[in-house]
Amino acid sequence: MRAKLDDAWTRGASRDSGSRDGFLNWVWDRDGSDQHRGRDLHEIDEMRTHALVAQFAYAFKANEGLEGPNGVDYAERATFWTDYLVNHFEAKWRQRHDAPWPEFPFLTRPHMHETVDFIRYHHYLYLLTGRQEYRAEASRLSEIALGNLVEVPTDVGPALVSPRSVLALEGSLEYLMPSTYVRYLYSSAIDLNLEGVDGWASDDVIVELARSMSEFVIDNGADDFARDMGGGVDRGSVPASDADEWSRFAPGRYVISPYALLGAWDATGTIASVSREIYAGLGSGQRDVFIPVAMMLDAARN
Repeated sequence: MRAKLDDAWTRGASRDSGSRDGFLNWVWDRDGSDQHRGRDLHEIDEMRTHALVAQFAYAFKANEGLEGPNGVDYAERATFWTDYLVNHFEAKWRQRHDAPWPEFPFLTRPHMHETVDFIRYHHYLYLLTGRQEYRAEASRLSEIALGNLVEVPTDVGPALVSPRSVLALEGSLEYLMPSTYVRYLYSSAIDLNLEGVDGWASDDVIVELARSMSEFVIDNGADDFARDMGGGVDRGSVPASDADEWSRFAPGRYVISPYALLGAWDATGTIASVSREIYAGLGSGQRDVFIPVAMMLDAARN
């Protein structure tokens, strides 16, 4: 990743005005959008990618006093990635949106999954830099995101569901989060809980999110799964997703996604049971990290 940072767009975009702006970047390199291919303009993916960069930068910082294998210098890496985040990624978007430090937000999109991911970005930047402004922004975004969750009843207690958009950010997609997006909400919420971030530190939030998985998404055992976090049914005045636009998903997506992580908060045992059944039915070449990590997390917590 570090070796591929460059101040340049690629492919046909390399000839565009603005292809160099003085900031290191990675470019979007998929076939799905001529608008984004070869450019660093995809705001949602920029937000989500850099939340992850901030997380591993903090992992380097947390271990900076240790001697890394093969001479890896954790402190140097923490310093490099913190500088990249503040003086390249963030400075780039502050310039583009005319939001000089310490103004917030400097980058925003109105959907739930990238908003919750960006809480992680600001939390880890606070830990990396000690700047209280990042902590305040993480708290502000948390209040907005948690306010977007809707409590609904199930046979085993209340569950939380969410519209796809964050309505307070003027998002227009008011239907339930499709399963392909809610997996990111689940994993980010667990990270924020384990990090003790205000609003997310209570296990009650994760328990109720886990119920949306065990009671709504898992509606056909380990065979296949519902298209949205409400099980394809209107919940708490939030309409279901459109069945013609969003489809059910197979175990192949389950195993490469963080759904199983919620099992550590699922008192019914449904998530863990389904996860084990799926994993047992896969060949070694099909297995991914999420289900084993979920089992380890469950053992550590319980």
